[in-house]
Amino acid sequence: MKNYLSFLLIFILAVSCNSKNEFTLVPFSDGEKWGFKDNNKNIILNAKYDDAYAFSEGLAAVKINGRWGYINHDGEEIIPALKYEKAGSFSEGLCMVCQNGKWGFIDKKSEEVIPPEKFERVGNFSEGIAMASENGKYGYINKKGETVIPLKYNFARDFSNERAKVMQNQRFGFVDDKGNEVVPIKYDMVGEFFNELVLTRQNENWVLVNTDGEEVIKLDYNFVWDIDNNGFYKVFNDGKYGFVNQEGKEVVLLKYDYAEDFENNIALIKSDGKFGFIDRSGREIINPEYSNLKRVGDGIIMCQKPGKGTGFIDYYGNPVVDKDVTQTIRTHSNFSEPTPNSFTDQRDGQEYPLVTIDGQTWMGRNLAYNISGSKCNENKCEQFGRYYTYEMTQDACPEGWKLPSKADWNKLINTFGGTQNAYTNLTKGKLYINLNGYFFNDAALEGFGDYGYLWTSTEEENGKAICLWLNKYDQSALQFGSNKQHYRNIRCLKE
Repeated sequence: MKNYLSFLLIFILAVSCNSKNEFTLVPFSDGEKWGFKDNNKNIILNAKYDDAYAFSEGLAAVKINGRWGYINHDGEEIIPALKYEKAGSFSEGLCMVCQNGKWGFIDKKSEEVIPPEKFERVGNFSEGIAMASENGKYGYINKKGETVIPLKYNFARDFSNERAKVMQNQRFGFVDDKGNEVVPIKYDMVGEFFNELVLTRQNENWVLVNTDGEEVIKLDYNFVWDIDNNGFYKVFNDGKYGFVNQEGKEVVLLKYDYAEDFENNIALIKSDGKFGFIDRSGREIINPEYSNLKRVGDGIIMCQKPGKGTGFIDYYGNPVVDKDVTQTIRTHSNFSEPTPNSFTDQRDGQEYPLVTIDGQTWMGRNLAYNISGSKCNENKCEQFGRYYTYEMTQDACPEGWKLPSKADWNKLINTFGGTQNAYTNLTKGKLYINLNGYFFNDAALEGFGDYGYLWTSTEEENGKAICLWLNKYDQSALQFGSNKQHYRNIRCLKE
């Protein structure tokens, strides 16, 4: 019994220590520098770093004087910031680092397990394999740096559940850890596997494919978004939105002018210019009669009806009358009231919803103004916005608006609680930033549905420009220096 109690005590202490260390500190920015806060938003490490990533496997990457190193939860430099110009987060005990434009991997003792000497890009290790590229071709390596899947693809993603997404000759598919095609590399787009099915598009045909590469369910819609965490696809057809399940059955009829993804089992919808909420059965739990609705707390929605002030309701439409609760939200939520107006770009007549957050007024969708040479995702320019090189962005936003700077985005990210917490608010909230990918120079669209990229006005001394990077896989909102010739989206900010 004594030995059992001793073991139990050690186990509890280990679990509690691990939970505390791994999850309590998140990056925050004061507009210029980065530091770390705990879950109660108390500053634990002061904002003194040029940049910072979330903790992973007990260490966080921080940038000091243009170089990256790693700190522990006490702020001690475990790996000094001396020579690496770029870095990532630890995965399976190794971390990607970049020196002189080449990537490799180090361990937690700062030993270069795979020296940064030849790879142009690498991914995180998953299941013992990491993506790597050389001479513009992508494949996979093991932890010794040995090639296990030939570097022959135009693009590749990290492994997950023994499969990896690859692109070859502008077509997408999936391979296993031996390089065998489990989903044929023939599709214009592929999503992510869920319950052994993956969404694909070939020409204008949307089809669900199984792990044997068989096309099993056709989805006959103009556009289909990738599956959510509960097995629903948002679909769009003839100007209306709805939802279908993995059997292809419409669980929410296509009758709404706009719909957001489900979150906590409810989704924002728009009908005849008014907003409401539906549950996953399609039942309107809050009738579409509000000019604005926004989630602002645990089970609480800030609402506004035409010509009336702001109030609060719960997820069932019942008024929230607890003055302590509503006053706390007004005082500490950092969210301004939703902006009911829209903006019409006089240059082309396009209308943009406006969203005001913490004193900043943003366009509610990506800019779609046609500048010579800009690109579109097929013909869906208005739906996803256009893609611009950095040079094109200089005159892209209309008069009275600007391309946001790195500091502007940092303010918004900080409002939302840091790089890890901001992702959901940026992609699911009123701003609703789609993961539209980008055009690699004049090549095909890459990363659609996986990553979102938006230009900032901030340039680096090395000739690159900062862009915001939304990463579906680690649910983060980060910034990095990008080649100015890549084509990315724009979200304009009111001056």
